[in-house]
Formats: sequence, structure tokens, C-alpha cells
Amino acid sequence: MSAETTKRARLFEEYPGERYDVDPFAVLVANAGVGGDERMARHAASAIRAQRQSALFVDWYFYNVQETILAVAEQWFWASLEPIASASVPSAIIDAICMALDSCLTHLHPLLYAVQTIHQLLVDPSAANETAFVQNGIKRFYDLMHSIFFSAKPDWFHPLLVAFFSAEFDAWDVAQDMHVGDRFRSHVCRQLHELQWMAIFESGYITALLEKIEERIQSRAAGQYLEPVLPEMLLWLETSVLPWVSFLHGTDSASFQQCVTRLTFVLYEQLGELRIGELFDIIADFPDSQPAVVDLSQCIAKADQQMLLIKSLREAFQRRLLHPGANTRDIVSQFVSCLRVLQLLDPSGVTLSLVAGPVCEYLRSRPDSVRVILTALTDASEPHGLLSELEKSARSSSLSSTTRAQVDEDEPADVEWQPEPIAPCNDRISPVTSVTSTCTSYDVLSQLASIHGQPDNLVDEFKGLLAERLMALRNYDTDVEVHYLELFKQRFGESHFHGANVMISDISLSKRINTNIHKTLNREANFLNGTIISREFWPHLSEDASEGGLLLPRIIVEAMTEYSKHYEVLKAPRELIWKPHLGSSDLQLTFLDGRTVRVSDVTPEHAAVLFAFESMPTDRCVTVDELCAGTRMTMHSVRRRLQFWVQKRILRQSGPNEFCVNEHAADDESHATYDSVIICDEDDDRGGTNAFSAETQQRESAKLLESYILGILPSSFGGFTLSRIHSILRSAFVSGSTNYNRSEAELHEVLERLVQEKKLQCLDGLYKQCSKPMQ
Repeated sequence: MSAETTKRARLFEEYPGERYDVDPFAVLVANAGVGGDERMARHAASAIRAQRQSALFVDWYFYNVQETILAVAEQWFWASLEPIASASVPSAIIDAICMALDSCLTHLHPLLYAVQTIHQLLVDPSAANETAFVQNGIKRFYDLMHSIFFSAKPDWFHPLLVAFFSAEFDAWDVAQDMHVGDRFRSHVCRQLHELQWMAIFESGYITALLEKIEERIQSRAAGQYLEPVLPEMLLWLETSVLPWVSFLHGTDSASFQQCVTRLTFVLYEQLGELRIGELFDIIADFPDSQPAVVDLSQCIAKADQQMLLIKSLREAFQRRLLHPGANTRDIVSQFVSCLRVLQLLDPSGVTLSLVAGPVCEYLRSRPDSVRVILTALTDASEPHGLLSELEKSARSSSLSSTTRAQVDEDEPADVEWQPEPIAPCNDRISPVTSVTSTCTSYDVLSQLASIHGQPDNLVDEFKGLLAERLMALRNYDTDVEVHYLELFKQRFGESHFHGANVMISDISLSKRINTNIHKTLNREANFLNGTIISREFWPHLSEDASEGGLLLPRIIVEAMTEYSKHYEVLKAPRELIWKPHLGSSDLQLTFLDGRTVRVSDVTPEHAAVLFAFESMPTDRCVTVDELCAGTRMTMHSVRRRLQFWVQKRILRQSGPNEFCVNEHAADDESHATYDSVIICDEDDDRGGTNAFSAETQQRESAKLLESYILGILPSSFGGFTLSRIHSILRSAFVSGSTNYNRSEAELHEVLERLVQEKKLQCLDGLYKQCSKPMQ
């Protein structure tokens, strides 16, 4: 017997009662387990406790038992799972993990029983808290077991757990039957609780559930905008996911409540991320996609994804919309839909203030953006209902004006103050501490009008558009244009539209004059209808690009001359100045094969090119040079008009620069059908040009401003400062058809350009004309 064993045996000799020449540590270990002699275990424990060796014994016991735990871990757990680490059959994974849990519990349960018995026998009866001693011992056993089993988990263990829980959940989710989940609930979950491995396995089932939520969202929500998805997803979470989680934790536990909170948040977060990634397409499909917008608004509120939405939408606009390949009409349409979608997502306007900026800035760089906006506002066929917005805004403006007039000035207004919203920020988007009401307004018209700064730009462009439409009228009926004009007056004020009233009056007067002249015109000239305008009140007309002016056919020139004579008699001493390149024509073409084709609304240039073939023999071809000389048009313009008539199968090309009339349709090798009526639209006929283009107005406005500046600046004395010039110009343009709405910074750019052109000189901040050309 060793010295240590002899010392332990002496413990029994000093203990009153029976004497045993044995090791008390070994006796307690041998009899503390299942099937041991309880009496021997008590005697051994009493002897150890009497000599204050309880702590020593417990340390010695745990030191020796860890070898047994290690053997169980290696032989019955890891060795059982490693062969199926790469398995793809769910049933094989489930069976292997269930068998491993059974084996571990079978071999570890006796050790746990022995630990519990030893601590119960060694507890000091006089101790204040006997239960704590036993519980500490059990906890120490579980901690030792966990450290031995899972201190170094292999890489394949977590994916295996995910596969196991995914397979168990799929079986439950498909069947939705309590009997299907009996094995998992009563077997697997019970064993995990007994082994206290639930926390270790938590990452596996949480990852599996997160993947299932993501799969469900992708399958049910991706690309589906017409029906709400969030209620269905929440119902599935409540009826399928959470009952399965209750198998693991029980509905009354804190862990279950934590899982509920986490999984619900993840569902909102992932659905929100999906919808934010699809938001550009959702905006394009609005209002049909409104259910998806409602879902997204709830997700943003729950998951705090406002900053993600702002960043993603700005990037989507930059990548898919704000580039030269996008049509301006599409950009405006998307912007209008964006306003309405963001109104549902964030009524405070913070998101709008951070998203709309790049779009507005890009639209300002598009020269046709104002024209596109106005076309949308005055076209009832537009899909976004901007005309109805204009009518509603006009009614609101009228009602608000009436209400303000009726309110007693002495009565205080009942205003409920609301704090300004605070905009979020991150490293890539500049922080905005507060957002002004202008930026956060969801009034579509206000947003569209503010794209180019002051509404004056929109008003000026409206005048140009109104002038084009009035010039295109064929029956002098101005009812539609007057309706639009009245809407704009109510929305922007009557003071901006004095010239527009004169334009409407000119059309009405033209109708009366035209009727009177036609009563006295010869029958040969009775086909000509004229529109007579007051040059001072209409936007500047685009000039004829032809050298010397377009040369019209003789029959039209004679009709215009006779029309002018009758007008001078009727309105003496006034006279008419014709614009040959403006207007439209209706033609009736007759061919040798008996065909008759009517062509409506073609430009004078197209008519002039076609009339050049009328005087030619049937078999005679006309060259491009002859057409240029006969119409005084450029070769490029002539070729473009010829191509138009060739596409309509009125002419055919017989050589590189020769064209002739397609008199016989049967000779055409294309065997295409021929239209008896041809209605020319703007793209076919006019090439996208207009008589009152924004570029023309800008050039004329710049010329007029330059002439005013040169007229007011002296050349013989000190000169004027920038502020003084700005003040004089504002006073000079207070009335008339031209407005001055430039800022001092914009005026400074104009003045510096004139200095570079050596028309002005600047000394000590004073501008004046150059007295002589600067060398």
C-alpha cells in the first residue's frame, strides 16, 4: 500500500465505527455511481468530510473523470459524426446526430449521477446553503464536459448542424403536424436540454432559420409587387417558425422570447433589404406596385433602414437613370413616381431631401427638361396624371386665396408647431441637421418647378410651348389652350402671363381676319390660311436656316402675295411679314397608275422638295443639287426630306444623287402596301425641331441682356459695380415679355465673358465699356 493510500485508510481508523483498510477516495468513487453500496459511500464521504478533504477529493475526482469524458467525446460523438460530415441526404444526417446524442447521453448520464451523489454526500450538514454546493458541482461537471467536447470544433461541425436543423424544420414546415415533430421535440430537444448543449447548438438552428426566412422571402416576394407579402410572411413566422422554436425552448422561457424578437426583426430586415434593392423597379411600376411600397414602409419602420434606402436609391438612380442614354421623359416620369413613393415611405420628407438632389441637378443639365415637364403637365394622356395634379393645385391655390381673404387679420392663426425632421448621415452622404419645407414638400408641381430654380423658367417655357400649339392650330380653336393657360395663372399668378393673353387674342383675331380675307380672295388662292401674330408679345421665332430664306413653290408665293394685299387693305397701314419656313401643308398626290394619296401636316420644306417634281417630265429624275438650288435649302436638309418621301414610297432613288416619282406602285420591288392617307407626326416630319425652341429663347435673351448692359454702362467715367448693374437690370425688366431672373453670381459670369470678349473692362470692381479696342 502506498503512502497516500495509507493516509487515506487512516481516515477510517479515526472514524468511530467499523474499520476498513481501504482507500476512502476509491470507496466513494466506486459506490457513488448507479448500483453502488450507499452505506459504504456514506462512510467514505463522512471520513473525507471529517478530515476536511472534500475540496481535495472533488478536484481529484474531476481530474480523473475528464479522461472518461474525453473518451466518450472521441468515440461516441465525433467518430459518429465525421463520416456523414459531407452527406447530402437529410435523413442520414438526422439519424447520425440522433444516434450520437443517444450514445453521449447513455455514457455521460452515469457520470452526472455520480457527481450529483458525491456532492450530496460531501456537503457539510452545518453549511448555510447545501443546495449551492451540489449545484456548483453539477455546473462544474457540465463546464468540464463542454470544454472537452467543444473546445476545438472541426470546421464541418457548424454546416452539419445547419443541415440537421434545416432538415428537421423542412419536415415540420411541410407537414405542419405535431406528430411529425414528436421525435424532434421529445427526443432531440430533450437530450439537448439534459446535456445542456442548447446554447452550443443555437448557432446551428438560428442559422438554419435565417436561411429559411431568406429562402421564403426570395421565393414569395422577389419581383412580386402587385400583392402585399409582409402579412403572409408574418403569418408563416407565427404558425410555422415560432411553434418549431418552442420545441427547443418552450414558450415561457426567456430564450424563446429572444428568438421571437430576433427572427421577427430579421424577417422585416431581409424583406426590407429585398424591397430596397428592387426599389427602382418598384418606382417604375408605381402605382401598380403600391402594395410593395406599403410592405417596405413597415420594414423601414421596424428595421431602421432609412440610410440603406437613401444610399441604395441614389446609387440606382446614378447607375440606371442619370446617364446620357436615358430619355429625359423617362427621367421626369421616374422622378414623379419617386416623389409619390417616398411620400408613402417617409412622410417627413427627409429621404426625399437626400435623394431628389442628384436627380434635380442632372435634370438642370438637360436642355429639354423644362419642355418635357410642361408637355407632361398639359397632356391628359400622360400615365402619371400630372394634368390632374395641375388642376388640383390650381383649385387649391384658388381656395386658399379666397380663404385668406375671408380671414380676419386680427384673429390669430391656429398653428400647431412641429419640430423639423433630422436627416440621418453616414460617411458617404453629407449630414443634414435639418430639412427645410421646400426640400421636404411632396407637392409634385412645386418639386418640378423648383428643379430649375425659380418658376420663371417654367413659365417662360410654357409661353414657348403655348406659342407652338397656337401656331399648329388648324381651326383657330383655342379652348384647350385657354384652359391650360387659366390653370397656370391660378397656380403661378396672372402677372407672368400678360403676353400669353395677347397670344390667345392674336389667334382669335387671325380667325376673323382670315374669314374676311377669304371672302374676297380669288378661288386659286383660297387654300391659304394665315396666322397673324404680334411680334412683340410672342416668343422669338427661330430663324430660317436656308440661305436667303426658303423658296416656296410659285403657286404658294402668289397666294401669299394676294393674301398680303387684302390684309393691307383691311388693316392699313399694317403689313404682313411672312415666315416661309413655318406652318404646315395638306397635300393630295395623284400618280399615273391612278393612285391618290393624301398627306397631312407636312412642313413647308417637305412640300417645297416634293413640288420640285411636279413640273418635271414623268421619266425625268431630279438631282440633289437641282433641289438645293430650287428651294435654297442646304444639301443636308434636302437629303433628309428626300429620305422622308422615299420611306413613305412617294419617291424612289434611281441613282446616288438622283430621285424620281414612284408613279407605278407595281414596279416597286419591295411589294409593300401603300397608304392612301399619310399623317405625319413630329418625329417623321419635323425632326424634333420647333419654332420656339428653348435654345432660341436663351440665345435671344442673352443677346438682349448684352445689349442692355452695353447700353447702361458708360465709357467716359468711373463705371458701375456689380450690385449697381444688377439693380438697374432688375428695374429695366420689370415689365414686358422678357424677365430678368439672374442672380448676381450669374450676372458676374456674363460680365466676365464680356470682359474676355473685350467689350467691357473692369477696374477696381467697376465695369464700363471699352473706349477703344484693347490690344
